[in-house]
Amino acid sequence: MVCQLGYCTCHIIVIEGIDGVGKSTLVNQLQSKLCQAYVNVSLVEPVDKNSSPENAAEARLIARFSQHLRALRIVATHESGALLDGSLAGEVARIESDLYTGRLSGPRATEVLRLGKCMLSRLPPPHVVIILEASPETCLKRSAGSRRTIAELQVMESSLRQQLASLGSNGCRVHSRAWETFGSPNQVRDTILCVPPVTKRYSELAPPSESAAADVLAEIRASLIDARARAPPTDGFSGVDTPAMASKQPPALRASRSPLSPISVFNPL
Repeated sequence: MVCQLGYCTCHIIVIEGIDGVGKSTLVNQLQSKLCQAYVNVSLVEPVDKNSSPENAAEARLIARFSQHLRALRIVATHESGALLDGSLAGEVARIESDLYTGRLSGPRATEVLRLGKCMLSRLPPPHVVIILEASPETCLKRSAGSRRTIAELQVMESSLRQQLASLGSNGCRVHSRAWETFGSPNQVRDTILCVPPVTKRYSELAPPSESAAADVLAEIRASLIDARARAPPTDGFSGVDTPAMASKQPPALRASRSPLSPISVFNPL
């Protein structure tokens, strides 16, 4: 698929931002403006409503991981690009925020966070992330019935910026758009259509099937169990602060380094 400027549009494009910023609204608008050039790869939400907060967070990580793999398979066909409303990086940022604010707690929660960061290390970054920026106060007003506070959205925003900075250092193009009073979907569309071509190395790699992806998840879990068995006792994983520490310090939003290296079919750009 080629746009008028001659650039390949077989990219993975992520629309990111904190809760209530307007990601879903923009993705829906872009879908009609991009016609067949991009496919909206939706998130398959976990269906278990009675699970613990930690189990629910893990289920959403797995759903985001699967969403990214579906996007990779679409892009690999060269038929269209993939448009994502949110990403695995955003989900990791949300878990970091929930750990800091106490929505998630205990060893199980920090283990879930480490799982998410290991998942990130095994995926190539998206080609482009467009982060929508609006104040937490504005986003809270837009989200009717939201149970989050302004302080929680502030922590989420800081964590998201950290995650996107890490993606940017690995070849992802990160664009910011002021979205305090919303913005023009045409400008975002033009940004997407002018992204330089993808490299053959990326687009010609065959992403794993759904069954193979399950094997990758099993490998990640096994590596975490092994690392936990060999690690000395600590208050948590990956430098996550305990609640007592969090009450005295700014949020610890440090990126952890996974001992795993990307498998061959997941080589980044």
